[in-house]
Amino acid sequence: MPSDEKLKLEGLDLMRAILLLPILIILMITMLNCGGSESSATNSSNDKADSMDTSADRFKDEPTDAAVSMSPGEFVRVEDTKAKRAGLTSVLLKDGTAMIFGGRTDGSGGFWLNYNFSTEIFNSETGLWTLSGEMNTARAGAIGIVFENGSVLAAGGEGEQNKAIGSTEIWDPETGKWSEVGALNEERDTTDGVLLNDGTVLVAGGRSEAYSLMNSVEVFDPANDQWTTITPLAEARIGHTTTLLQDGRVLVTGGGKKDGPYLKSAEIYDPSTGEWSAGGEMNLSRRSHTASLLQDGRVLISGGSGKRMIAEIWDPADMSFTKTGTLNIPRADHEAVVLQDGRVLVLGGIGNRDSGELWDAATGEWMMSGEMEVGRYEFGATILPDGTVIVAGGNSSEGMTASAEMFKP
Repeated sequence: MPSDEKLKLEGLDLMRAILLLPILIILMITMLNCGGSESSATNSSNDKADSMDTSADRFKDEPTDAAVSMSPGEFVRVEDTKAKRAGLTSVLLKDGTAMIFGGRTDGSGGFWLNYNFSTEIFNSETGLWTLSGEMNTARAGAIGIVFENGSVLAAGGEGEQNKAIGSTEIWDPETGKWSEVGALNEERDTTDGVLLNDGTVLVAGGRSEAYSLMNSVEVFDPANDQWTTITPLAEARIGHTTTLLQDGRVLVTGGGKKDGPYLKSAEIYDPSTGEWSAGGEMNLSRRSHTASLLQDGRVLISGGSGKRMIAEIWDPADMSFTKTGTLNIPRADHEAVVLQDGRVLVLGGIGNRDSGELWDAATGEWMMSGEMEVGRYEFGATILPDGTVIVAGGNSSEGMTASAEMFKP
């Protein structure tokens, strides 16, 4: 082949190669992108599936705040207590179990009521109640305080012949037995008490053995097992509330005779001075109401005799009471528990209420919760470490009851 023609052909081949090269490059890039897209799509799909599974598991086991705040919760029946009782005392022990003791009980007491000596402990892991030691004095409506060492103080209350009593005893968690200690200086029941930050116990007001209202105040020192009378309240009170505040002071609200009049006033006790001072005035006079210390340091006041349906908030910043939401149902001699998510559960009450309501701090509104199987008042309600609430005993439509149930938020 002549050299000129050969060169011409080689030039054509080179031109074809140059023209084909971009096409080959485009094809290679397309193939790589397709493969990468499939891989990416597969990985993305797997990641999404994993994420969806994880999210589903999380939602199942750990509800979101929105889910928690909207949940009405439910009551589930658990084993009955060993004895029927109303006006019992209920406390949370240091090991996470719940204790109930005392209360009025069934039996033939003639004109007088019968009172319970027994103590029971509820274990949420087994769902069972077990008997512990018996008190030396049968009583209802006693003050119950749990000390840091796990022992439990039972003081005052209503006893034989429906009279106020002054005896005091302490339950030992090591032996499960009660031992008598120094008695109150004055017999009292229908009162309330709190454990102060220094480890002593303050008890204020109540009904005396002579059925009169009291303004006297006593402090129990576990170091010597004795009571000391201190500065009295400005006003005599019965059926009031006593709340330990976050700063260590004590708030007392309301109170009054069963048939009135009820008090609007509140008083503040300062342990650093040992003195009482005015703590503001509620919008409504109340007795047999509840006072719940909120997570932000304020106090929610709810219910009370005389169909007190408007709730209110006490603010320690200016010691003012502000209305917040209205209960759906009037309640007195009910219970209130602050849940772990910050909501407040109120339940039961005179009239054998089987309903509960939840107050939301974010909105200041009430919503109905699940219903108890047994309506009741003068019962015990204690929040457990897992966030559930054990409800036991009380007066029901069929008289005193041994029924118990658990609220699950």
